[in-house]
Amino acid sequence: METVPDTLPSIVTLDVGGRKFKTLLSTLTSMSEYFRAFFSGTWTCTPEKDGSYFIDASPDIFEQLLQYMRRPRIFPLFWSKSSGFDYGMYQRLGHEARFFQINELSDWIERQGYLDEIAVQVELSREQSIDHITPKSIKGDEEINHNFFLKTRHVYLCPRGITVHRDQPEKCGAACHRAQAGTAVQYEEENYVDVIATMKSFRFNQKAYECVG
Repeated sequence: METVPDTLPSIVTLDVGGRKFKTLLSTLTSMSEYFRAFFSGTWTCTPEKDGSYFIDASPDIFEQLLQYMRRPRIFPLFWSKSSGFDYGMYQRLGHEARFFQINELSDWIERQGYLDEIAVQVELSREQSIDHITPKSIKGDEEINHNFFLKTRHVYLCPRGITVHRDQPEKCGAACHRAQAGTAVQYEEENYVDVIATMKSFRFNQKAYECVG
């Protein structure tokens, strides 16, 4: 392992793609083999006129790397209820973590440890009809969607044409059965809308978010 000279200041400034980051030298060298080599004197690294060290990298991505190096027990979470995980961001961050040799973060992203941070529970329920949909009170970590399906069913017809017996053969009595005698039971097709409610609950897994060690 490279050794960092004691003559270096305890606080350093990095110029990453034009944006300045000021941090403890120990923050960089304790988490990144790249920065241990960078400040060990093995490489020729001349500071800029203002004393900063230029790093050719994306400042937006490096900001996330530095945040992790400052608090290595907390892994990054790029997720929203509307869009889900930002896989592109994790891919870019993982690439830079490998480059700067921040191994624990790089390994965590490679094995997709972030997928364990959010648990999604899905519950399905069938509404009686489109007319019976009632507003429901949901929490901020929940969402509900209604899916509508147009279907066809066969509806029983009373042989005597009694409207209140329609689709309810159990209401037909002896007179109806006599009228039915010798003829086939009649049905007619009827369109209806089947309503399926999908309730999603999102749960944040604190243990997966934190590095144990």
